[in-house]
Amino acid sequence: MQQNHHNQRDWSAQRVAGGTKPPIPPLLDVIIIGAGPAGITATVYAARRGLQTLLITGDIGGQMRMSADIQNWTGTTHSTGPVLSQLFYDHVQLLWKQQDTFDLWLAEGDRVTPGGVQQVDGHFSLTTEGGQQYRSRTLILAVGKHPRSLGIPGEEAARRTKTLSFSGTMDAALYRGKHVVVIGGGNSALETALQLEKFTGTITLCTDIDRLIGDQVLIDQILERTQTFTVRYKTHTEAILLDEHDRVRGIALREDGGPRQELGCEGVFEQIGQSPSTGFLQSFVALDDHGQIITDRDTHTSVEGCFAAGDCTIQKHKQVIVAAGQGAMAALESYYYLQNTTSL
Repeated sequence: MQQNHHNQRDWSAQRVAGGTKPPIPPLLDVIIIGAGPAGITATVYAARRGLQTLLITGDIGGQMRMSADIQNWTGTTHSTGPVLSQLFYDHVQLLWKQQDTFDLWLAEGDRVTPGGVQQVDGHFSLTTEGGQQYRSRTLILAVGKHPRSLGIPGEEAARRTKTLSFSGTMDAALYRGKHVVVIGGGNSALETALQLEKFTGTITLCTDIDRLIGDQVLIDQILERTQTFTVRYKTHTEAILLDEHDRVRGIALREDGGPRQELGCEGVFEQIGQSPSTGFLQSFVALDDHGQIITDRDTHTSVEGCFAAGDCTIQKHKQVIVAAGQGAMAALESYYYLQNTTSL
């Protein structure tokens, strides 16, 4: 770490003299991939520990950005995903602008390519979709999850015309006065249906099991409002039906043991869970059968010097505050790893 601190003093002097952000170093202390609660918190902690830090992200907020109601972030009695995401982003921006203090760089709107994470000569080498290459001594994976899709006919075309959605928080207002189908029966589906209620009075939930499985308070709200919500149980969605402009005109469904039917609607929300956003890693780190990154309790992965935090890991509790805590831990573990690695 002695050489690293010497470089920091050089770059800080350059910032004061030139007034502009110096170029990204050829070898950083840490690269963080992902800017949800885990990635943002890891970035703040790494920068404040004096590490040369690069945050790479396609967007800010992760899954948190899609939440309409957050009431369990300590110190904030009520917020929404977009609002809390903006506060997280503002924190990183504040550090980024303090050029005379922190060695922090942001690569926004970029993503690591499939297979783009490698180890070369004991360091991590990353290639992005934007054609950039970065190297670092340590790596933190905080890539979160993404909405799972059904993989049925009509999905891709409906996604392009924005009549298929995966987030009520982001898109509910687009469906004012329209009949909408929500596919799923867990908390995300129930929350999405209740968000849609503010804009439209005709909502059908389709679940492939015989009951709703979310929080009881949400289930009660759905079942009590029979004028607004219709629930179809044991119903499998087989296709999204499109008009001549590739906009949703309905769904094809089949109840257990029954014939294929069509249900007319003007929008579909798929709310069937999330998958870890780890496909680009391929075989770089050990994953479990669900694609989650295998870590120990201290965020260490199967690759030395590589740490992981948040919902992309096997850690049990998927909560904003838990992900943030893991992000802080990953940054601190990265810092201590660098301190104790005598070869650097």
